[in-house]
Amino acid sequence: MAEALPETLFQQIYGRAPSDADRARLIRVKAGLGLSERDELWPIMLALDHYSRTTDIGRREILTALESLPERTQAAVRGVENEARVKSDRAVAQAVEKAAERISYQVVMHNQSTADTQSEKKKLVLGITTGVLALVFMGLGAVIAWFYVELHIGMCSGPKGRSSDGSTICYVKSAFD
Repeated sequence: MAEALPETLFQQIYGRAPSDADRARLIRVKAGLGLSERDELWPIMLALDHYSRTTDIGRREILTALESLPERTQAAVRGVENEARVKSDRAVAQAVEKAAERISYQVVMHNQSTADTQSEKKKLVLGITTGVLALVFMGLGAVIAWFYVELHIGMCSGPKGRSSDGSTICYVKSAFD
């Protein structure tokens, strides 16, 4: 070693042997400050150098991490967007399914109500038709009965009277005489 450095002290602080770059840097410090190998300022200088190197490495790692932060953030946002899209699609599908069920139920109930109303109307029309037909047949029966009585039995052609025993009598004349 051309110029001596307190390498054991370096190994104690850094936990490793100094590299050529470490030696060159520390020799420049030694020359600049005029320090000897046994100077009491070396432990402080090596500790400060260790903190400086650790801080520089940490700063570089932070900057490296910050460089990739936008991509990682965008990837995370895309992941959240995709998850939100999936959840919203699922929620929309469930809402559509519920709405379709509700509409189907309402249509069925409306159709049932319409069928019931039409059934009631048909029952009413059937009842009225049956009543009218009954009246027609009763009237027809009455006409047929009148003709039967007129043709076969006859009808009183004058005022009714009383017989000696108190029964009603009348003069019967055929309608076709």
